[in-house]
Amino acid sequence: INDNYYIKINFQNNYYKFKIEKELRHYTSTILATIAILSYFFDLSLIDKNIFLGFQIPEGRGDIRNICYNNKNIKILDESYNSNPESLKFSLYKFDQIQRNNQKKILILGDMLELGTYSKKLHIKIADIINKLDIDKIYVIGNHIRLTFNKIRTQIKGRILRNKEEIYDLLKNEIKNNDFLMIKASNSTGLHKITKNIKAEKNNAL
Repeated sequence: INDNYYIKINFQNNYYKFKIEKELRHYTSTILATIAILSYFFDLSLIDKNIFLGFQIPEGRGDIRNICYNNKNIKILDESYNSNPESLKFSLYKFDQIQRNNQKKILILGDMLELGTYSKKLHIKIADIINKLDIDKIYVIGNHIRLTFNKIRTQIKGRILRNKEEIYDLLKNEIKNNDFLMIKASNSTGLHKITKNIKAEKNNAL
C-alpha cells in the first residue's frame, strides 16, 4: 500500500510534483505556502521533490501515535498543545476524516483560553461543527468548554470530567481496544501534560 500523496502545482507555466506522506495531506495549504516561499529564493526545478518526506509533526500539534495503554491499543491524535477556534476546527475536520471500521472515535476537549469577551460565543459556536461530524462521544474538562458541551447533540454526549484523574479512568474503563482518541485544549490548561503521560503509557496522574 502506497501511503504517499502528491501535490502537483503549475508555476510560471511549468508543472512540479512534490511527494508528501499520508499524514500531511491535511496540511496542503501550509505546504503550498512553503513552496511559494521556496520559489521566491530558488528555482523549483532544482529542489528535491521528496523534500517533505520524513517531516515529523511536532508533538501535541497533530501528531498521531499508536499506543498500548492498560493492555489496549489506542490511536491518539494529539492536538493538546494549543487550542483556538480556527485550530480546533482544523483538528475536528482532520479527526472526522479518519477512516474506521468498528472502532469508536472519542473526543476529549479542554478550554480554549485567552479569547477575551468573545470566549462564550466562540465556545458555543464550535458545537455547531462538532454536531455534524462522525464522532461517537465527546468528553470535556474545564469551565469554558462546558458551554460547548451543553450544545452538543445528546447522541454523542459523554460527560463533563471533574478533574484530570478522570481522564485516566476514562481510558482505563470506557475507551476500548483500537478506538481513536483526539485530545485538544489550550496549552495552559495542562492537558498536554496528561496527554504526554498517556503517550508514555503512564497510568498515574501528575
